[in-house]
Amino acid sequence: MVTDGLTLEPLGFNFRYDPVTDLLAFEGTGKDGSQSPFAAGANFTFSDDKGAPYTAVTKAGSVAIVRQSDGTAVPSVAFSDPALGQAISVSTVNKVIQVNASDSYGLLTTFVPSTPHTVFKDEATNRLYVPKPVTEPAFTYNVASGKYLSTGYDNFAYQNTDMGSPNAWVPVGIQPAAVATKAAYVSQLDVGSLTQQNYRSRTYAVFSDLYLSFDVTSYSTQVVYKDAAGQPLSTTKRYSVKIGSSTLGSSWFIEPLMDTYQTAYPSGFFRLQQNGLYLQATGSTVQAQPGKQPDYDSTANAGWGSPGGSDIWFLYPIASSSSTDLAEATGYKLVNRNSGLVLQAVNGSFVTVPNQISHNAQQAAVFTVV
Repeated sequence: MVTDGLTLEPLGFNFRYDPVTDLLAFEGTGKDGSQSPFAAGANFTFSDDKGAPYTAVTKAGSVAIVRQSDGTAVPSVAFSDPALGQAISVSTVNKVIQVNASDSYGLLTTFVPSTPHTVFKDEATNRLYVPKPVTEPAFTYNVASGKYLSTGYDNFAYQNTDMGSPNAWVPVGIQPAAVATKAAYVSQLDVGSLTQQNYRSRTYAVFSDLYLSFDVTSYSTQVVYKDAAGQPLSTTKRYSVKIGSSTLGSSWFIEPLMDTYQTAYPSGFFRLQQNGLYLQATGSTVQAQPGKQPDYDSTANAGWGSPGGSDIWFLYPIASSSSTDLAEATGYKLVNRNSGLVLQAVNGSFVTVPNQISHNAQQAAVFTVV
């Protein structure tokens, strides 16, 4: 899924535009609980955390930061803003005024205000706000970590359990520099299936109009999926697997699929094997057949790779009816990796159907140790 907009804003801003004055403002509630409207204005004065006022002169040839109390020009001013939860610095760099904002994760946003550009500030307190660049994040479900993953033009990788909470994204890593230099309409691709853009694992492909890169992530903490008793699923135990109200089989083993590029780590994808037969999907039907289908081959097709077989599956959280947070999921669906279709029980038989947000009880997958 791809969307345009702002994420990880310190104040959860809403935009406000006044067509009469043609001014844009950001409004939100600060981390300290204060109401903070930041309006655009050409008058570039600001105050530090002690309330001491400064004037930033942005006119070419006379760029300076002037302390209003004594008229002295200073090279820089640095302070902490509790409402933004950021460290702010204003300095002269290469004969221009530069404003930097750094958050608790160490992410740095830089803004260079110059005529006719505007600076955003809280007119009541003269606190500055550094607007984050509008990005185009690509969102996917990370099967390995059990969280959503976002990547965009800033080249950081973020994770979050709640798509309904845009300011809860946590930076967990950075992609290769070449990805950022050629980013345009960025999206992600599951390298095992080479078809799915809604989920991926430890290794995934980032592609755009200009570039394709494979990123091996080392920042994904492995998720622990649970059985009916709340215990971690095991690769050595036999399970009875129930889909909805129907039993799929009573002697299944989980065979994990290791990551192609980091073979020491499980990818989160797996096969189900029962008495030498593997659960496979063909069209909208499923059946247990002998023998494994091929794994993803990264060397095929001149290095572009060839997808794995249709016998590879993963567990996808079932959303709570009262929450959008994966941490409050009520169970799992069994999803085929190649097709992205969900296994569903229908009158004692099993079919694969499109994955929907709405909950269908006949898609709930329950693993019970036997």
